Amino acid sequence: MEEKYLQIARQRNKMQKRIPNYVPFPCNVTDSRSPEVPESVHKLRPGDIDVIAAMGDSLTAGAGIFADNVLQVAIENRGVTAAGGGQGTWREYLTLPNIIKVN
Repeated sequence: MEEKYLQIARQRNKMQKRIPNYVPFPCNVTDSRSPEVPESVHKLRPGDIDVIAAMGDSLTAGAGIFADNVLQVAIENRGVTAAGGGQGTWREYLTLPNIIKVN
């Protein structure tokens, strides 16, 4: 069901354009994991994060992200929300989990 709405959103240009494979990730991701487990968040690197969880409301559930009308606002697209969506890759959906997944 969700894939159907993603296809419609793509057809209507409501999604980010896919970033081509020849475009590198804009940040240095070498040595992205700490050699030892950090004891402070101040020493935390993106590669040290293994799990991202999101608790919240309709924003974290992605309610109506691609809605065309008021009835579609009830449709959730959790995989593409900025804070918790890990669907696809950063090239398709620029979300915090997809950025963290880059290695």
